[in-house]
Amino acid sequence: MTRFLLTALASVATPFASLAQAPASNVGPVVKIERTLRLVGPGLPILKDSLLPPGRDRVSGNAALGYLRAGTLTPEPPRDPAAAKKLRERVEAWEGLPDDQLPAAEVAEYLRPYRPMFRSLDDAARMATCDWQQRVAGGAEEVAVALNAVQGHRGAARLLKLRARLDLAEGRPADALRTLQTALQHARHVGESGTLIDLLVAHALANIALTQAESLTTRPGAPNLYWALATLPRPMIDSRPSLDGELRQTLGFLPQLAALEAGPVSEVVAAKAFADHMKLLGGANLTAFNGPEQVLAGLAQAVGLATLAPAARDELATRGWAKADLDKMPAAQAVLVRSASLYRELWDEQVALFSLPGPQAIAGREDVLAKSARFVKDHPDDLTLKVFSMVLPAAWKVHHAHLRTERRVALFCACEAVRLHAATHGGKLPATLADVSVPVPSDPATAKPFAYEVTATGYRLDALPPAGRAADATNAVTLTVTVQR
Repeated sequence: MTRFLLTALASVATPFASLAQAPASNVGPVVKIERTLRLVGPGLPILKDSLLPPGRDRVSGNAALGYLRAGTLTPEPPRDPAAAKKLRERVEAWEGLPDDQLPAAEVAEYLRPYRPMFRSLDDAARMATCDWQQRVAGGAEEVAVALNAVQGHRGAARLLKLRARLDLAEGRPADALRTLQTALQHARHVGESGTLIDLLVAHALANIALTQAESLTTRPGAPNLYWALATLPRPMIDSRPSLDGELRQTLGFLPQLAALEAGPVSEVVAAKAFADHMKLLGGANLTAFNGPEQVLAGLAQAVGLATLAPAARDELATRGWAKADLDKMPAAQAVLVRSASLYRELWDEQVALFSLPGPQAIAGREDVLAKSARFVKDHPDDLTLKVFSMVLPAAWKVHHAHLRTERRVALFCACEAVRLHAATHGGKLPATLADVSVPVPSDPATAKPFAYEVTATGYRLDALPPAGRAADATNAVTLTVTVQR
């Protein structure tokens, strides 16, 4: 299970890293972004422009069904492999072009068959609820199904980005903004699907949409998006549904856990629970042995569990279990319940850190990982704890994505705040961020203000690395803005 999960995470981590940094003109030790903006006032009313579907557009329904329907409405690629390859290369070439060089007529013709799919995506993003009804019970096959499901969302995000670019190329910024609303809400909904992979993909989708939102602000006649950014939910993508779902999926490798935690069970029930668990983990399966070998393997397993059980009962007692119940527990039950209890303790401490400011979360992460290593070292014969604990570092890959997305939104918002101030003060840029006429968000990664400097042609914002760390492309961003008056 864990090898599968880590491989899947790695498969999406590399493209996400490039998305999180785009658009970058020079990616070296520090991500450097250059942008040319025009001074644009706030407009009236200030909440006219939104990056998420406004509440007045919300309708009843389950968004998950709409997204699944959109998948069925996606046109099939050409059957001829050569034609399909040519079309794919054509689209990839469009994706590499600047917005002002996009061949609008060709793109419009390409997207025409996708209109029913887009309608379904637009409708789904404006539905009141999103229930994916994803109940992963454990096992690599079920994880594979969940992974295949989220990959379709990546294709939808690319198409939404292309439609937003077409909207801009054809001089329809209001339509582009509506497309971005669909794209960001789609990302938020994917983040609620129920696994770490879903959450990682959701952040990738959000960064695709944010890249296009940033591009929107460079276009003639584009609105100032300060209030649209300042009023986004924080965090923009709620991590809790997928973190809770991941715990449920991991503990699904203990299919009888609810019964085991309800109280003492019989030796037969405990033995079956242990055998089912080992089968799901890919560990020792007594049915693989024959005759005397099966008897000997069973005895060895029983002796091993009996050796582990006293310490397991002692640890459960310190966590509130009644001694009378513990004394009645078969050895297999005590060991499995102890493993689940220790892992749940680690996982809950980690989940809590997702809600803390960046510096506290980063410091707490090291404590959780150290505690996990100590648990594994103190229980060298506990295969369950060893395997389950391997998921914890993967969760922190998702936390990095979470923090990068929040930082990107905050930096974008700070940029628009400075531009808004200048537009409403006769074109004069503020001397410091403290002088800006609207609240400027701090850097979520450091909980400190962004560094700000007025330049000869505009201004510069720096997202600095956390204290004690050297600046590199993963923790520092420089945004240079040229202002056109």
